[in-house]
Amino acid sequence: MKVIRRLSVLWMAAALLGLAAHPAAANRIAGDVVTGQVTSIRAPYEIVIDGHAYAVKASSAAAGVLHTLSPGDRVDLVLDGPKGNAATQVTAVLRHSGN
Repeated sequence: MKVIRRLSVLWMAAALLGLAAHPAAANRIAGDVVTGQVTSIRAPYEIVIDGHAYAVKASSAAAGVLHTLSPGDRVDLVLDGPKGNAATQVTAVLRHSGN
């Protein structure tokens, strides 16, 4: 009986630790982040940072702010995958303060 009680306590502790770790995992960025200066905006869904073109995901937060950016703005691009992957798209653009 003591063994079953100890296993139950260990199982509950493991479950609680798993639940506590879950919100932290949700706050991680899914892909890479690219920092640089806007070279140009190519309509409708492409942004060029430091001479490198990145596709912008349609109906994303990034697509909504493209019209507010200008060449020379310093930004962070949040990608939905690895930087070198052709299928990777920009999901968010964060402008640095002082632009």
